[in-house]
Amino acid sequence: MRKNRLLILVLTLILGMFLSGCEFVDYINNINNGPEIVTPIEEDADDAALLANLLAEKDLLEAEISQLEIDKTTLTSEITTLGLQKNDLLTEVTNLEEVVDSLNDLIISKNLTIDGLDLEITTKNNTILDLNTQIESKNTEILSLEAQITEYEEDVLYVEDLTNQITQLESDKTTLESTKASLESELLSLNTTKTSLLSEISNLNSQKTILTNTINTLNSQVSTLENDKAVLESEIASLNQELLDLEAQAANYYLDLFDLFNEISIEVMKANVVVKTYKNATSLGSGSGIIMKEDTTYYYLLTNNHVVYMEGYTGLTYKVVDYRGNEYVGTLMFRDANHDLALLKIVKDINKPVLKVMVLDTVNPAVNARIVAIGQPLNQTNTITFGEITTYSTISLGDTPTTVSNVTYSVIFHDARILPGSSGGVLLNLDLIVVGINYAGSYDPETEEFIIAAAIPIEKVRLFLTENSFTL
Repeated sequence: MRKNRLLILVLTLILGMFLSGCEFVDYINNINNGPEIVTPIEEDADDAALLANLLAEKDLLEAEISQLEIDKTTLTSEITTLGLQKNDLLTEVTNLEEVVDSLNDLIISKNLTIDGLDLEITTKNNTILDLNTQIESKNTEILSLEAQITEYEEDVLYVEDLTNQITQLESDKTTLESTKASLESELLSLNTTKTSLLSEISNLNSQKTILTNTINTLNSQVSTLENDKAVLESEIASLNQELLDLEAQAANYYLDLFDLFNEISIEVMKANVVVKTYKNATSLGSGSGIIMKEDTTYYYLLTNNHVVYMEGYTGLTYKVVDYRGNEYVGTLMFRDANHDLALLKIVKDINKPVLKVMVLDTVNPAVNARIVAIGQPLNQTNTITFGEITTYSTISLGDTPTTVSNVTYSVIFHDARILPGSSGGVLLNLDLIVVGINYAGSYDPETEEFIIAAAIPIEKVRLFLTENSFTL
């Protein structure tokens, strides 16, 4: 009530300034002579209502700031969700087109959110302008009151009341300025959020472009793969036809091979023999041999020098065993370590089967030509293996004495399996013509698995016979 009276007094003083001096003095004196009940004027009610409205608006602004914080949290959550959606897009290529549509909807939604924020920012700016106006009005009132205080210093009581009111107005001003600063900070935050959302929309648009390009690339790849598939299907069909042709050729080949094997078993085996070397009655080893000439008295057979000659031994004797197991006494005619070849003869016996004589080729076989190896390895008789010629090259037998085997020219390398005991065995082409004499093989020292075989080429065989004046 005292505050209201003080306000009435101040307003009365202001009004009295426009009245005559005497009347104003009398009015002041009347007031000093005794208290008087004064009815509050309209301006006091308006000022109180204005302050109440400002406080109410402050509460509304605080509520709106709280709501904006909630909206900010919601937007942050939505941005996080968008990040997860962005990661999911990389692994869901098959749904790329649907995701692009969803991103378009999301961009529209974020644009609407930004429009709403712009509207809120405009509203807050207007509120700040209103507060600035109110602050300026309060500043004007403060200036007016300060002027009145200076003019009426003698009224200490009223001055104190006026000072308190000024203090209250200054407090209100400080509160309003604080509210203004808070709103400006919130406005800055909203502008930052707007910028962040615009950046996110730009990123989403970039992702949309990238995804669209990815879809186009994938579609292009699908088209390329479909073309490749068509080409591959055509190639597969061609390969299947080639496979059928090869299977037919293989069937014919195996039939031919079977016929060849039968012919070898029936005819060539009659030319294949075992050569055994003895010192007195002691066996020193054995190898293979092939009959390559006959006359009215003898069969002549080829074998290796290292089969019939042992370093340090003299007076050696030989036994020859035919395909039926019949034994003959073998006579060494001549031998040569430089060719690792030897020629023996056995006397024909009318009480024993007629043996077959093999034909010797005149030229060496070509690389990749298919061949047949026949020998007597590991005490087995009449073994047959098939292969082909891989190359021509020289070979070293390591520590073997040169008086036993000293072949320095290129020999045949082939992959028809031979084993110890096959030395001196025949190498035939598929026409069953002699193209070489086997004399060495290579084996893995750990597994003892066969690696490669070596044979004396037929041209060197003929040279060996010619050098020893032997005619076929």
